[in-house]
Amino acid sequence: MNPVEATLVIDEVDDVYINQTASVHVHLQYNGVDVTDTGSITIEIGDYTNSATITDATVRSTFTDYSSETAGTKTVTATYSGTQYYVTSPVTETFEVNKVPTTVTLPVVSTTTGVPVEIKAYVNPTLSGYPPVNSAGTFTFEINGEQTVTVDVVDGVATTTYAATTAGEFTVTGTFAGDDYYLGDDDTNLINVIDDRYVTDIEI
Repeated sequence: MNPVEATLVIDEVDDVYINQTASVHVHLQYNGVDVTDTGSITIEIGDYTNSATITDATVRSTFTDYSSETAGTKTVTATYSGTQYYVTSPVTETFEVNKVPTTVTLPVVSTTTGVPVEIKAYVNPTLSGYPPVNSAGTFTFEINGEQTVTVDVVDGVATTTYAATTAGEFTVTGTFAGDDYYLGDDDTNLINVIDDRYVTDIEI
């Protein structure tokens, strides 16, 4: 008896974010119906390999332990070992590993002329379970559309200082450019600067 040509199927794989596990479901069909047999199913995604052995049961398996530290399109290749009853060719399916989205929060700052003030922006992942953002040279402050400075993000905080020479209301925009791990974001808020001539120290 010669084995018949069956079809190995990889169900659509949902996209995931960096370091999230993907779920890959593979099953063997003949004429559109899952078959019962023995053998093994093996999947490969880059350097990752895993196999499942089937013993006289429906030839299917779900793999749930793959994750990646790099974003991009990933290709799953599935193969079936074959038996005296069924053989099949390898099949492939693709899915995306996406960068982790972030949000930038830039609070309002108040100061007086001539006094350097610290401006902080907070960069946080929007998904739970991810560590604070640390990213070198990826955050830019732009003050009043003129002065720009690029700094690091350390433990989710980007910091710079600004000393206004004139009173008024100025805009400050903080932009996180993103990196290999995180997506970027930005926020805009105000720096309220009071003329120091009108600031009075009151002694009690």
